[in-house]
Amino acid sequence: MTDWKNIHSDFTSQLQKGWEERNFNYEQTKEWINIGLCPNEAEFAAFLSEQGYTTEDVLNNSDIDIESLREEYSDNNQKKFCCKHSRQANNLVTLAISQITGKSENDTGRRGGEYRRGVCLIYRC
Repeated sequence: MTDWKNIHSDFTSQLQKGWEERNFNYEQTKEWINIGLCPNEAEFAAFLSEQGYTTEDVLNNSDIDIESLREEYSDNNQKKFCCKHSRQANNLVTLAISQITGKSENDTGRRGGEYRRGVCLIYRC
């Protein structure tokens, strides 16, 4: 069995699993780490691969800026995260309001006073 700590001392079995789940083997992972990715950036490496980048491209093409790509990835990921979690938060707020007031959103309407007060109470927590 290959010790992934030979690639980088920060590798854990969980981080290794993340790379393997994204179909990177030991050698491929080592290449990505050697060009500047961190052991916790398996998703970023997968993103780069999906965009058609290889480790060779990044090493040999001075027009490819890994930091700019990292920012692009971060921005894309943040937008997905925010959209997903704002929908979940809205559902939780709606549920909490109905528990607090004993009424559903349909009973009070989104603009109803009780609903607005409930939202304020929850967001203060």
